[in-house]
Amino acid sequence: MTAKRPAATATATIATIVKAVAATGTAAQSVMGVVVGTWRKVGTVDDVSDDTPLSVVVGDVEVGIYRVNAKLYAIEDVCPHQYALLTQGFVEGVNVECALHGAVFDITTGRCLKEPGGRDLRTYAVRENDGDIEILVE
Repeated sequence: MTAKRPAATATATIATIVKAVAATGTAAQSVMGVVVGTWRKVGTVDDVSDDTPLSVVVGDVEVGIYRVNAKLYAIEDVCPHQYALLTQGFVEGVNVECALHGAVFDITTGRCLKEPGGRDLRTYAVRENDGDIEILVE
């Protein structure tokens, strides 16, 4: 009789594989339905400070990169209410305010805190790697 692996162990193994593949920066692939992307360099750590976010384009997506309490965060850079780059807005603590109509978003979660934002922002995995800033692209 062959011993069966419990589902929880199989799930943990898949999660470990996905994390390992993502950490190595390998090309996008699907592991049992979980999409793993590629880490793409978009700048250097000197490009971002607590007061100065970085605006980048990855493929056809505009992304804002922020440093909050020494940690990097990446969110959609375009306000969903009306086209305006949030990186040109006002950063205060963990929040960014759109310079056009005053919508406020939480940089750490993408959550819309004050209308007229209309919806939460998409967030992206971001990391520092040997002085470079990289975003995980699916």
